[in-house]
Amino acid sequence: MELLASRREDKPRRPTVAIGRRDGHKVVRGVFLEALGAAVVPELSQAQESALKASGAVILSNDQVGLVHPTGAAATATPLPDAWHLDSIRIEAARAKNLAGRGCLIGVLDTGIDAQHPEFRGKSIAFRSFKPNGSPNKTVRAKDYDAHGTHVSALCAGETVGVAPKADLAVAAVLTRRDSQGRMWGFRAQILAGLNWLASGGDGLPRRVDVLNASLGGVPDRDDYDLYSDFRVRGLTVVAAIGNNGRHGVDTHGAPGMYECALAVGAVDRTDIVTDFSAWGAIYGAPPPGLKPDLVAPGHEVISAVPGARYAAMTGTSMASPLVAGTVALLIEQNPGLRSDPDWLIGRILSLTRPLPTQPNMVNIERSGNGVLDLATI
Repeated sequence: MELLASRREDKPRRPTVAIGRRDGHKVVRGVFLEALGAAVVPELSQAQESALKASGAVILSNDQVGLVHPTGAAATATPLPDAWHLDSIRIEAARAKNLAGRGCLIGVLDTGIDAQHPEFRGKSIAFRSFKPNGSPNKTVRAKDYDAHGTHVSALCAGETVGVAPKADLAVAAVLTRRDSQGRMWGFRAQILAGLNWLASGGDGLPRRVDVLNASLGGVPDRDDYDLYSDFRVRGLTVVAAIGNNGRHGVDTHGAPGMYECALAVGAVDRTDIVTDFSAWGAIYGAPPPGLKPDLVAPGHEVISAVPGARYAAMTGTSMASPLVAGTVALLIEQNPGLRSDPDWLIGRILSLTRPLPTQPNMVNIERSGNGVLDLATI
């Protein structure tokens, strides 16, 4: 059992934690995350933490996790015709085979979603938002605490800007706070609660999700890595943005994108040049000399939906990752028997790439993994 110590921000007067015994086993009151084999508990005293560790529990701190923050342009009320990101990945090859993600459920960990946007017309969208202590909010009406989640979700499965327009969506709002600089963030307890809901086929979901998009990043942790690694063993494909700190050099990427068990995505511009912000670095959980990301996709001035029936261009690896998650949905539609085989799905994704233009400084080779997502041979 792993335990996450959380502040009781919603009900501070309740006891910090209740520890008892049932059938000879130590019992802790908290929010149980069955898909993770973990629980979120109220903030612990030193004595309580020591007692739990003595009984074999692993204690994780409720650290902050941030959005892989993009840059954005002013929104417009009408659809913009330039879906260059779809042309770049040669989406026409998938459409020629009538592939659109039918029967696939894409999970999105983000800031939420504006489910009323025209991009999602007629689509089944499940939604939950989570508090800093990991408990779900009572309302299940979809909302976006920012615009990022709507933008990302539409790139996954939007009607006109998405890779898999017939896929359904399950969106967990886990980045619900804004700092003084306007950046969205959340607590680890929120992330894990959202993961649990998506991976367990929780309340309001027909089943667990088939693929998970995580356009967020935090500090790597061995226990956190083990959770994501277990997802892969159990048949869930995780696609993650590699991060936007590439201007600061190597090893500025974040988790889960840096984890060996996740499919990490960097960003290129319209000319297939890796953007200067696209991060790269060592693989967490694998011996050197391997590097992340695993591949790259369009991530510069990508147009997608934002709340209020509008569209806007955003720039970041957050935009590249959902294009790959949507492609996983296409592959699952094409090969439904391999829905729960991340190794095959990831291997197939990495075969659907093209090389990048050669540059004297080799920056493309270091930062691009297997190359640019390309569906010509899907």
